[in-house]
Amino acid sequence: MIRHILLMLLALLPCVRAAEADREAAVNEILARLPLRLRTRLMLGGNYNDPGQGKGIFNQTSACARKEGMPFLNLSDGPMGVNALGSGTSFGSGLILASTWNRELVRQVGKALGEEALAKNVQVILAPAVNLNRDLANGRTFEYFSEDPYLSGQVGAAYVRGVQSCDVMVTVKHYLANNQEKNRNFVSSNISERTLHELYLAPFRAAVVEGGAWSAMIAANRVNGVFVSDNRYFLTNLLKYDYGMPGIVLTDWCNVRTGAVSARAGTDLAMPYRSVSPYRELENLVRSGRLAESAVDDAVQRLVRTAFLTKATAVPGFTPADRKQGGRNIAAHQAVARRMAEEGIILLKNRNSLLPLDEKKLRSLALIGKYADFRFYGHRIGGSGWTAPPYQSTPLSGLRSRLGGRVKLLTPAYDEKNMPETRRRAVEAARSADYAVIFAGLNSRGPGNPALNPPDVWDVEDGDRGNLDFPPEQLELIREVAAVCPGRVIVVLSGSVFEVRDWIDSVDAVLHTFYPGMEGGNAVADILLGRVNPSGKLPHTWPRRYCKTAGFVSGRPESDQRELKEHDVFYSEGSAIGYRHYDLRKLTPEFAFGHGLSYTRFEYGEFKLSSRTFAPGGTVTAAVAVANSGRRRGREVVQLYAVDCRTRARRLAGFEKIELAPGESRTGAFTVDPAMFGRWEPQAHSFITAAGEYELQVGSASDDIRRCGSVTLTADTPPDPDYRVIQAEAGSGSEGVRRESGREVDGEALEYLVFDTDCGEAAWEIDVPEPGEYSVIVRYSNDGYSGPTQKSHGPVKSGKLALDGEACGEYVFQNTRHANVWNYDSVDVMLATGKHRLALLTPAESRGLRVDKLILQRIRRRFQKPAPRAPDAPVPVSAQESGDGIAWFPQNASGKGWTELASRGKRLTLDLPADTAVAHRIALRYVNDGDVPAPCAILVNGVPAGRLLLPPTGGPECPEVEETANTVPLTSGINVVTVIAAERKVRIAAVGRAGGMGDPDVRPPELLYSRPAAGGTVTRREPVTLYFSEAVEPGRKAGKIVLRCGSEMIPFELVVEEKTVKLVPGREYIPDRSCTVEIPAGAFIDRGHNPVSGEANPLAAPCRISFAADVP
Repeated sequence: MIRHILLMLLALLPCVRAAEADREAAVNEILARLPLRLRTRLMLGGNYNDPGQGKGIFNQTSACARKEGMPFLNLSDGPMGVNALGSGTSFGSGLILASTWNRELVRQVGKALGEEALAKNVQVILAPAVNLNRDLANGRTFEYFSEDPYLSGQVGAAYVRGVQSCDVMVTVKHYLANNQEKNRNFVSSNISERTLHELYLAPFRAAVVEGGAWSAMIAANRVNGVFVSDNRYFLTNLLKYDYGMPGIVLTDWCNVRTGAVSARAGTDLAMPYRSVSPYRELENLVRSGRLAESAVDDAVQRLVRTAFLTKATAVPGFTPADRKQGGRNIAAHQAVARRMAEEGIILLKNRNSLLPLDEKKLRSLALIGKYADFRFYGHRIGGSGWTAPPYQSTPLSGLRSRLGGRVKLLTPAYDEKNMPETRRRAVEAARSADYAVIFAGLNSRGPGNPALNPPDVWDVEDGDRGNLDFPPEQLELIREVAAVCPGRVIVVLSGSVFEVRDWIDSVDAVLHTFYPGMEGGNAVADILLGRVNPSGKLPHTWPRRYCKTAGFVSGRPESDQRELKEHDVFYSEGSAIGYRHYDLRKLTPEFAFGHGLSYTRFEYGEFKLSSRTFAPGGTVTAAVAVANSGRRRGREVVQLYAVDCRTRARRLAGFEKIELAPGESRTGAFTVDPAMFGRWEPQAHSFITAAGEYELQVGSASDDIRRCGSVTLTADTPPDPDYRVIQAEAGSGSEGVRRESGREVDGEALEYLVFDTDCGEAAWEIDVPEPGEYSVIVRYSNDGYSGPTQKSHGPVKSGKLALDGEACGEYVFQNTRHANVWNYDSVDVMLATGKHRLALLTPAESRGLRVDKLILQRIRRRFQKPAPRAPDAPVPVSAQESGDGIAWFPQNASGKGWTELASRGKRLTLDLPADTAVAHRIALRYVNDGDVPAPCAILVNGVPAGRLLLPPTGGPECPEVEETANTVPLTSGINVVTVIAAERKVRIAAVGRAGGMGDPDVRPPELLYSRPAAGGTVTRREPVTLYFSEAVEPGRKAGKIVLRCGSEMIPFELVVEEKTVKLVPGREYIPDRSCTVEIPAGAFIDRGHNPVSGEANPLAAPCRISFAADVP
């Protein structure tokens, strides 16, 4: 069968290649129509108000879709659901997706997301996020998949295949080493070469090479001192040349720092549109010779290619009929969301088989805690994963719908402002119920009361938790309830990870749900009642104490860890994170990696290997029979671990999820190849597996190994033939350099050269076996500055590459901040077969540069060369024209490109144009050559628009951009902007408007759901709560809202709070009567109004909600 499939694929290969050739010819046909100005303009996000741009989504690429044929592409966040343009299916977070350990289910989730994107005319989903969970206090832990690179890569690749099967492009993110939110725009993740390749690059490589990801999004942070957006080795040498990614590299929002350096590095698209973006200067940089035109050509060819890959309809040859059919929140997507929650929820503990609950014997159930009826989605869940689902099932609603009136559900009120009373009610309910279920953990919303809901209890973008402490108020609640209900307490957890050691021994069963999506409440109910057998497995190690994890920085264990992770984070642990860290240090976690219980039992049979030896290029088949020896149907994840017998280092190497009926047995089989045991060898710039004996372990979790076997590799695997390493100290004819030795961040020893004279030179002889294009990569260290990361990029060193005595390129050796931190830069050259002499020459300002090695990379281009650009207009105008919402100061009295606010209270007032009434952030391009930040106030049309803290820029020639945190309403035409220096001198180079995250508010408000839901119940004087898609205020028809109970009108008070509206009844409902709320069209209007018309958007359609008054 496999042979037949392979033969079919080989037969199709010529057709695929022919289709690709036709596509590339069409790509170059469009390229040939684009002059330099249009090419450089495409590298900056689309300006919503420009002709030819789409309406409805702010986040879009630039278009020149008339005679040039290049359309805009709509982009939407999408890790948990396509959140542009209103409601859609809300899937679970990254952690619960990975907890399914089910590649096929992940692919189905991706496909459903792709179909929802099609229904909203979205061509690009800003997902998946595949960064590793090195530090569990990271605010975006919930959004990523795992601590393990293999599991993260497999989940990411399956997600990519699903989305892109719909001709919707993913942007695998956040590339690279975005492992904390503290100072995320500036912090430097300092990592050794081996650790980078073995851990942090691995899931991105899998997403691109195995999943076929077309595009990637850059992280905002530095890696080894250099912003990822400025790093040519990471973006071009690895992503494009090595991994073969065909599409674009785009920035995270508002995170391109430089023009020439970023474009040269391979940053193809700066998002979103910002009138003060450095990418507005690209045309001038090319014309002045400071940027090679080839960098622009490659970027734009990739941008045009993405339009063809996504079948954007303005591309010649495509019509709307060519795009696949989509659907928004259809029944099939809801079913996938339900199954994802069911398979991802993890049964962590089940003492004495307390779960599942027996529905036949169950009489009463106490549902206690903050999250029993909590709606996580629709209120900007943290990170880019917020969604607006049309409904949300909660555990309470899920249990009510299943148990009806047969079981009494006790739901004591949870009041954070009066926790003693909350605990008293909870204890009272627990005493009188058969079982008590406590819903606790974290959430992903900002605090209503910071004193009671501090940042340590919510997962969110732009912020980390200071530790992994369990929320103290919830801890006391669990303790008090457990004390009065021994043997009858179940805890259902939400959020990412936290310490549970202080209470877990006092309870009997624990479920973990992460953020399970809009069907999560139904899934929780089914698992509690045994209608679904839990099969989720932990994608990370659950620590007993934070101070025992690799992400913890040594210091005061009780301190807020965030203060220790401001500027540099040294990954001194190397590859030992997660379960590898616990293995190395022989620590016992709370719950092991891969842990997850079931309501049935699985027995493992004999572990069979097809051979005990294999050679490089060969494989061995490993198989184990798994049987369901229990009484319930269930799913088991068979996990394969590879162990180096010399070091005992262990890694996940395979997994398979199988479903078994009671008494059924199936064989789980794995293909074992030498790469499973490979180790990154810097001397070869390759993964190499050394000859020798290796162990294979198979089991249900990393601490539950059932069977073992061993295999022997007969010879070392060869290095990658496309790379050749030349150690710097092996050169000949060097002048002004000396040899030194030192250590990597993780302590590994290395030797290198130091250029310690004003004119240094090092030379190397190379023998080229094959003619063609090569990249000469230099690994270097430049530790000229290690101060605050926000203040300066640090001094840049340079060097010229000479080939056989002729200069052929120049390196940009950016600041690495520390002597033991190393980075890369590269220059591309053409080489003929035979011997050549390479030389690196450094000027006086590069004195102190360290060089570890040269890496010669063979470039094998998959696509044809970009077509030459179209000729310029007869008289090109300046690229710094100001017609798109920017006020420049090209020259002032001093001859400098800025206006100085010399002291406190000095102000600058100017006119800022806007084409339509749209909300934007206000951005300042400024210079602050002092040592401390310079605050200033912003007024727009006389109204305060925010306060900006302008950090030092490191000198008068180093302008930076800061923008207001929130969007500011602008009127159509001229807006008066005033900048006021609040404390000290600052120089303003430009003022402009910057795109914000999200969509323009052109739609009317939408009622998403209510509490009670339709068909639900209320008790006594419980308010009716309405949840809208945006902030609302009463409209002209608000007085026509009706609340009835039976035939009687119930008086009520209307309370409006942002997106939430409450109808608070003036008297009790009549028991056992049907109730109705009737809301006429126009009863509410959106608070923000329509930015295009300037008028309010009223509620478009009437709403009617029916429910019942419960018997007290």
